[in-house]
Amino acid sequence: MGSAMADRLLDRGVAVIAWDRDSEHLRALEGRGGERAGAPSEVVSGSSVVITMLADRPCGPRCGHAVARGWPEGTIWLQMSSVGAAEADELVRLAEAHGVTLVDAPVSGSTHPAEEGELTILASGPDSARTAASRSSTGVVPSALGGDAGMGSRLKLAANLWMIVMVTALAESMHLCRDMSLDQQQFIALLQDGPLAPSMRCRS
Repeated sequence: MGSAMADRLLDRGVAVIAWDRDSEHLRALEGRGGERAGAPSEVVSGSSVVITMLADRPCGPRCGHAVARGWPEGTIWLQMSSVGAAEADELVRLAEAHGVTLVDAPVSGSTHPAEEGELTILASGPDSARTAASRSSTGVVPSALGGDAGMGSRLKLAANLWMIVMVTALAESMHLCRDMSLDQQQFIALLQDGPLAPSMRCRS
């Protein structure tokens, strides 16, 4: 997904210098005008905005600690990986310790939406970082959440739970249709066209 996001930035005229554990992943990026970094420190040393899009929860803190000494003060850090609440809080503390402004901005979507610039970005962080973060974003930011950085990761966890519950409920309902010899397409049509269509408006 990181490669697709980098391509979108290049399309918008944003200079990109990137690092990946597998340098072969950067070959296509170089062909489009991006710059390959030999180490993470080369990315952060000359950048005003740094984006991290990493594979799993442990990678974020490891990467942050690995390059912490090289952060120029005042850097905007767009943390766009899916991490847990505890990891997000660890990254907030790391950023604060090195004078870096963290925008916790995990995404909802996959590679294809990233390629089309249609990711939903769940951004949380200080208002002062909004302009720089918006220029470097690669999708649609529905809202900059109030409160401190770290709320974006918490919202992502809640959204993921909602999707898991919805998919599980759909699977169970389809299984019930099969067991009752009911045409599953009738059930799908009811969900799509009837009052049970997944549309909701909530009030707290």
